[in-house]
Amino acid sequence: MSDETELTDTARSLDQPLPEDKNQPFFMLSYFPIQQCFFCGAASPESIVGANSPKGIRLDGKRLKIKGKLTLNTKNPEHLFYILNEATRAG
Repeated sequence: MSDETELTDTARSLDQPLPEDKNQPFFMLSYFPIQQCFFCGAASPESIVGANSPKGIRLDGKRLKIKGKLTLNTKNPEHLFYILNEATRAG
């Protein structure tokens, strides 16, 4: 099994939109972008993943395909369940 996992975000959906004019070192991807917030949109916390990117990734509102090392957060209840570390654009 590979250490690297590839995830594809079909759309970007954030409660507080991030500026598109700079690289983002951390952001969240949602499986259910139409529901916006998983608390009020009937989705669940396991439907989102946090992405940590050492150099940052420029978001442009289009489909985003990223790859990195998928980590399961079992220790910090203040963070997301799934975190994609060392995230970079794929393809």
